[in-house]
Amino acid sequence: MGFTTRNATKTTVEIFAPGNKVKSDFDAVAMEHLRMSGAYWGLTALDIMGRLGDMNADEIVAWILKCQDECGGFGGNYQHYPHILYTLSAVQILCLFDRLDAVDGDKIARRLMRCWYDRLHGQEFSLHQLGSQLICLSRHLTTFK
Repeated sequence: MGFTTRNATKTTVEIFAPGNKVKSDFDAVAMEHLRMSGAYWGLTALDIMGRLGDMNADEIVAWILKCQDECGGFGGNYQHYPHILYTLSAVQILCLFDRLDAVDGDKIARRLMRCWYDRLHGQEFSLHQLGSQLICLSRHLTTFK
């Protein structure tokens, strides 16, 4: 059986489905913290192929909400520490499903501003890197207003 779009689509759905709890494989365990970003890329690919409707949007949104920390940011998976990258991926996934109403945009914005302030004063990485991430995420957050 060779490579086909149908096989690739089926594999993408199976791999990035948030309910996928396959833990027997080392790669699955090693990459668990990247699930939010992986889900974004996989779901975007499905959207481009016209197959986003094959996914259970309610299940995905529920999983995303479980990944949100009290501070407003999102972790790479359930019970993972929030990070600006995973927060961006979570917001982008919610945009794909037109479900930004499921989260509090002000809470997310406050978290991002806190990250910006902390990184600015801690100089953990360049302002250019942080600025580009904040600009990208703020474009998505403007749809809240």
